[in-house]
Amino acid sequence: MIFTTLSSCDICATLIYMRQFNRVVVGDVTNASGNEQMLREKGVKVDILEDLAGIAFYAKYRAEKPEFGMEDWKDLATVRKAA
Repeated sequence: MIFTTLSSCDICATLIYMRQFNRVVVGDVTNASGNEQMLREKGVKVDILEDLAGIAFYAKYRAEKPEFGMEDWKDLATVRKAA
């Protein structure tokens, strides 16, 4: 089992499946979602908590530091292009 704050990006979701985790617990899909169904289709049990404190905390973080959110969810090349 693995716990994640947000929904896994494409690379992380692939690694969760490849490393044969049988379950992933996601704290927040409000701020970032996308690969839950793919993991389920691969046989991984996905539990979504939707922790209200975590949702508010990450939304505040992304609002205050959007440049870091780009790095997390897009990629470093996007961050460099924007600079």
